[in-house]
Amino acid sequence: MGVSNQRGFVLATTIWMVAILVLLAGLFHSYVEEQVLQALALQERMQADLDMTSTAASVHHMLATRRKTLAGLTVSPEDQNLPQDESVSRMAQVGNEIRLDGALYRGVGRAYFSIQDQWGLIALNAESTQKVLEEVLPDAVGSQRAKELAAALADYIDENERRRINGAEALHYQTAGLPVPTNWYLRAEAELGNVYGWQALFESESRVNWREMFSITYSNALNINTAPAPLLQARLGLSAEETQTLIEARNTHAFSRLEGVADALGVINVWEEEEFQFFPADEFRVKIWCQDCSSYMVQSLTITENGLDGPWLMDYSYLAPTTGETPGNEVARSVKGSVF
Repeated sequence: MGVSNQRGFVLATTIWMVAILVLLAGLFHSYVEEQVLQALALQERMQADLDMTSTAASVHHMLATRRKTLAGLTVSPEDQNLPQDESVSRMAQVGNEIRLDGALYRGVGRAYFSIQDQWGLIALNAESTQKVLEEVLPDAVGSQRAKELAAALADYIDENERRRINGAEALHYQTAGLPVPTNWYLRAEAELGNVYGWQALFESESRVNWREMFSITYSNALNINTAPAPLLQARLGLSAEETQTLIEARNTHAFSRLEGVADALGVINVWEEEEFQFFPADEFRVKIWCQDCSSYMVQSLTITENGLDGPWLMDYSYLAPTTGETPGNEVARSVKGSVF
């Protein structure tokens, strides 16, 4: 009996040891697998960051060195020379430009980018901004509310504390628990959320993403070749169908005069020349996405010889959280050239 019991104890002990070893092996395998997955995820994030940074650097270089036309930014080296034919405008379209209307393009690796000419947006710091806002906003918020928002912005950036009709000064901000006006020009479009009443517009349910409609520039002569649809419709007084017709026409051949706009729409030119333009500025908003990333890069830069880090001056740069689906291959265009 003693020998039999001893053998049974040894067998049971062996089985328990095997079970423990199997359990430990399983735990170790799970640990290793988790570490491998974390390493792969880290590698993907690092590669995504590298793709976005490389794309941003390439875009900066193109904006600083490539020739612009009415249609956008040229890419091919042979397109950098000015036309030899004097009958051809220096601004004439060459056909392979990167559009400067916020269109999406493929960048390096899994990155995507867009470039928005800031003359195609509403200039928040221009003298005529109050008038322009009273033209553009009524369809979204009504005529009276549009006047209030326009006046509040004018009061926010002017150098005095006198309140305009429909406007807002320090007392209104203090009552609402907001920082008082800076009485100076806006430094970034995001600062518009600090202006009395404007945050409600951004948070409202609207077919227009109003956050994307503004720039911190100083000219409200709208670039018809780069303006988004809501601004074209409001500033030109068009229907939705006419606006789409205009965008399709400019994507085929960029406009150079208001008569061409009128011809494309089959209407009479009734617009004021000084309120519109057709050539892009040297001020751009650049966005860099990465597929399936949690944030994207937003930059505002001005092309200038007096830049600190290159032939451009970075007005601001920040990461914004990605909401909804990130851009995909089905909507991004390829750059016609060897840049990416």
